[in-house]
Amino acid sequence: MPFAPIVLALATLAGQRAGGQAVEKKMPPFEEMVRMRIVLSVAGMDAVTSRRDLVYKTAEGEPLKMDVYAPAGPARARPAVLLVHGGPIPKLGAKNMGVFQSYGELLAASGFVAVAFDHRFLAPSRLADAGSDVADLIAHVRTNAVSLGIDPERIAIWAFSGGGPFLAAPLRERPVWLRAVLAFYAVLDLQQPPPGTSDSGVGPEMREALRESGWGNYSLFLAADGTLVGYLECDDFTLARQRMAVREINDRWQAEMRRFFQDIDADPDQSMTPIPEIFHLP
Repeated sequence: MPFAPIVLALATLAGQRAGGQAVEKKMPPFEEMVRMRIVLSVAGMDAVTSRRDLVYKTAEGEPLKMDVYAPAGPARARPAVLLVHGGPIPKLGAKNMGVFQSYGELLAASGFVAVAFDHRFLAPSRLADAGSDVADLIAHVRTNAVSLGIDPERIAIWAFSGGGPFLAAPLRERPVWLRAVLAFYAVLDLQQPPPGTSDSGVGPEMREALRESGWGNYSLFLAADGTLVGYLECDDFTLARQRMAVREINDRWQAEMRRFFQDIDADPDQSMTPIPEIFHLP
């Protein structure tokens, strides 16, 4: 469900009535729709302070930015709510949508510090990149909590739509600083490939590295109980694994994938155990 604010905007339009009769409204242009704000407001939203376009990391030579909304008045350590947008979206900039600006103001007027930020869920194949962005945003906020006016031990994560999968790690790890999780019309289970793709998010750079390292006809199979089985054809499996191990893309991939595995002491690719063939029908 890309473009999280569209659903909110449509709900607002559909609810408009005149004399008990529904009033047909012409759909506004997309650029106007993403600027539409939420209907709910509370006192003090117009008095909150905001620090916009703060860089929390640089990826692929491009800065990733966040906006921080805080209550009016003296600065002090306050609980924070991190707003995780959905996707895939066509370009960076979701933090500037009206829905996130107004939620940031609403939360700040209610006594919280709100953080809206961009991440790289720009295509189904970028899910892992976006996941690392979310993790880095959390680390950045907690590391810089004093300057941001945030209590690093009282943080909530609010995910929207396609941002739901980024709740998996916090829910699984249950860090002591995580005080609340909210999934708002969110996708929570990606046992099936994301819409618009036939793979599991393995991007072109990783695919090319596997091919060049001798991983031929490579497939992964996931059982309902979480068992992961791989199949590949190569001249020398030990050599193929060594060739992949020296690639920078593999370091990033293994670091991201490791959190999905239990009871392993090394990266997933080094924990693979070859299974002997006991039957073959040519």
